[in-house]
Amino acid sequence: MNTITLNAADLVSIATLYNYGDTSRAPITEDLAGVMVKVENGQLTAAATDRYTLATYAARVDDRDIASEFKLPITACKWISTNVKKGNKWSTPAPVAIEITDEEIAIQLENTRATYANTPNRSLKLDRLMPLINEWKPAETASPVMLNNKFLARITKLMDDFGRIEKATYELGQLPNGATNRPGPVRITAGSFRLLIQPNLLATD
Repeated sequence: MNTITLNAADLVSIATLYNYGDTSRAPITEDLAGVMVKVENGQLTAAATDRYTLATYAARVDDRDIASEFKLPITACKWISTNVKKGNKWSTPAPVAIEITDEEIAIQLENTRATYANTPNRSLKLDRLMPLINEWKPAETASPVMLNNKFLARITKLMDDFGRIEKATYELGQLPNGATNRPGPVRITAGSFRLLIQPNLLATD
């Protein structure tokens, strides 16, 4: 069993990511539902995608020896959002422990414990998704990009949920293989949160 201890604010931010996966009752694939989490070398990386939007969050963990990869189901994310308080400038909630075994994920608060089945993704892994945002390159020339209102609304909501982030940076990127037939992916950076809007993340071509 691995036990990961996180600041309450980080845990709530991670749980918020589920909104950027597939939240429908019948997802195209279960790999798109929930939040993927990986802990390695004292760094936690969390991500969710609905194929066209990739949202990520990064946090530090104290124990550098822990190596674990799991997925928070949507039900767990909603429970965290409801029961874990991020705190404010006057109070700081106690850290939250997450216990991970091969069979289940347990979230332990002071007086409450919730457990969920541990069902990691079958094919869509963080190691496949993170290079899309980590290796993103800015476009060489300026180009107008039109973002759908639903994307802008989701970005605004996420920034509100992530603790009153006051500003975000929008950058236009290059298309793979030097293609120029359409605008490249747009990357938004706000604090520990990064969002990538681009064509189908599950496509193989």
